Amino acid sequence: MKHKIIILLTTMILVMACVGCGKQPQSENFPQGQQQQEQDMNAGDKTISGNTDNVNPETGEQLFEISKLNGTVTEISDNSCKITPTHAEDDVAYEVAPGYEDQEELITVTYDEDCTFQIAYVDIQTGAVTYDAASVSDVKKQTNLVICGESDSDNVLHANHIFIYRNME
Repeated sequence: MKHKIIILLTTMILVMACVGCGKQPQSENFPQGQQQQEQDMNAGDKTISGNTDNVNPETGEQLFEISKLNGTVTEISDNSCKITPTHAEDDVAYEVAPGYEDQEELITVTYDEDCTFQIAYVDIQTGAVTYDAASVSDVKKQTNLVICGESDSDNVLHANHIFIYRNME
């Protein structure tokens, strides 16, 4: 009788462990580092090119596909900020811890009065994105940004659309 109870409990534990190890859904909205856009930024209705009439991306993955850069704000001035870029390797996104940034790796982002700011709330379960209006005053240190724009020869990114990235649970 004692052996039957032990075998039953062991079997139940093994079944529960196997069920827990089943295929887990993968999140596809991980920030993907600096995106070098080789595609035309005006192709399709899901792109942002400074024209606020264009449709916002529906998923977090599409948001990162249209971006030129994403990362965390380390310094702020009136019409620009410095970003620590997010890097991605094999579906893992990472960036340098605050205070350990390499000054040579920081990227300057400038924005003029025609730059559009929005808060992008990304549902981490579904990848769906909802948007709220924002302004330059919403950009603070340690804010995660997804930025659309063009780089110049001095490695300065001139933003035409900035998304303040926030995860929703």
